[in-house]
Amino acid sequence: MKKRLLAVLVILSLSGCGNSSAPVKVAIGGRIDFWTDVHYTEVKVTATADAVTVENIVVNRGNCGIDNRSVAIHGDIASIVKALPKKLTFGQTVAVDVVGLCNVSEVTVVTNRGRWTYEF
Repeated sequence: MKKRLLAVLVILSLSGCGNSSAPVKVAIGGRIDFWTDVHYTEVKVTATADAVTVENIVVNRGNCGIDNRSVAIHGDIASIVKALPKKLTFGQTVAVDVVGLCNVSEVTVVTNRGRWTYEF
């Protein structure tokens, strides 16, 4: 029972508390770059509506920057493209890295359907 309760608390701590009618949900996690072995804080935005465009992600009211780059792979060719804006369908995710050492307390997602703020 204690293990289940601990698992539920961990899941709740990783998901933002936002408006239930928001077209997106936000999760914060960590990742390690495969090539450089550098640790990054990652913000993942997942669509909970059939069609939504994520126009911007603002971390800690703009006090923390994001890396707005993503790698696109087409066959054998990889290129760097902007991660945002990004059109998402239900269940699709866009992820950005937080720049520098930043303790993420708040994330605002700007979409074509409005702004949604999540606290962590």
